[in-house]
Amino acid sequence: REQVLSRPRLEEIINRFNLYPELRSRLTPDEIVEVMRRSIEIKTRGHRAFQIFYEGRDPRVVAEVAKALTEQFINADIRYREEQTRSTSAFFEDELAKREQQLREIEAKISEFKQRYMAELPDNLPVSLRLLDQLQLQLQTNTENLRSAEERKLILERQLQDLRENAQVVEDIRTERDRIAEELDAARENLKTLKRTYTDKHPDVIRMKKMIAKLEARLAEAEKNPIVGNASKQNDPYRQQIAEVEAQLKLAQHRIHELRDNEVKIKQKIEEYRKRVENAPLRDAELTDLQRDYEETKRHYDELLKKKLDAELAAKLEQRQKGEQFELLEQARPPQKPYRPNRPRIVLLGFALGFALGAAIALLRDLLDTSFRTVEDLQLTFEIPVLATIIEIVPEEVARVRRRRKWIALVAGSVVGLLALVGILTYFDLNPLADRQDLLEFLSALHLGQRRG
Repeated sequence: REQVLSRPRLEEIINRFNLYPELRSRLTPDEIVEVMRRSIEIKTRGHRAFQIFYEGRDPRVVAEVAKALTEQFINADIRYREEQTRSTSAFFEDELAKREQQLREIEAKISEFKQRYMAELPDNLPVSLRLLDQLQLQLQTNTENLRSAEERKLILERQLQDLRENAQVVEDIRTERDRIAEELDAARENLKTLKRTYTDKHPDVIRMKKMIAKLEARLAEAEKNPIVGNASKQNDPYRQQIAEVEAQLKLAQHRIHELRDNEVKIKQKIEEYRKRVENAPLRDAELTDLQRDYEETKRHYDELLKKKLDAELAAKLEQRQKGEQFELLEQARPPQKPYRPNRPRIVLLGFALGFALGAAIALLRDLLDTSFRTVEDLQLTFEIPVLATIIEIVPEEVARVRRRRKWIALVAGSVVGLLALVGILTYFDLNPLADRQDLLEFLSALHLGQRRG
């Protein structure tokens, strides 16, 4: 409707059919367009049909203008539908692009989430639980091995301590024997030196011989010790045993160090898998939220894609049908008689207006008359009792004069109303910008107001 009644389209019809030539000299183009707009009426018939009316002076031109308005309405509707389908397709394309971008972003988030929390995902929970059980068994085995290694270390340390104590005893005995042997050798050398100078009876020689005898006795006693004897035969076996025990002790210490490091690593892995198991419900909820967002966005994307395909199909149908949306039920024809003015109605309205004005004048005269008509009027005004009343005796001639005056006033009011109506109709006929519907509403309101009065 707005497109059909727009100024460019109405100006095109005005110029095509040369409408309102008598108004172009005294009205502006906008006012002429407004005159034509008020001369057009569009009425609906039910929900699927409508009528277009145009009011003018030439019946043939009126019919042609009505046809042109109908064609413009159909063409405008076709253009509007095509524009709607194009704008709808463009809208769906933009929305699809946005949804597709959202899908890519959510897919990237899901992929990043899975890569970041791969071990904590619900799908890997059975594997994590199984590995956690295995790690618990490994920790238990490692703890037992560590306890055994520490016990072996204690045994080796005690054994090494015993060997070192025995070796020290042997070393002390051997040291004492070697010292005696060295003193004995030194005494023998001194004896040889003394014999070169002195005889066997010399006191120094005798004293030296006694010393040598004591040293030989002490050396013989030391040689009789079984530890020293065995050590001499086996070439100090304690050193070899100590070396072997020290090597075993180093291996035990290294083993303990490895087991302790392994225990720390196993505990770290156990803590890691325990966190995975604990975080699995949280990761499941987060992944579910992401997947829900993805499914919701995917559903919207599919719906938009379907709507876009429907819009494209509708656009193709619009291009094929081209105006088949409307079916012309009745062609505009030149009218056989004028649509207005409705002369009987105007006459009736004139009589009604005259009667209303006459009644108004009579009412006004009655309101302006201050004389008392009844006893009640006098009592209400002065609040005094009335003792007697004198009936007015009106001569027949005076009565006829009064009746004649009333009829003259009534006829004069009717004539004035009729003249006023003719003047108003003349104004609306000469002024095309005035709304005739406003005139009818004014007269109807005036008539109803008079009836209510």
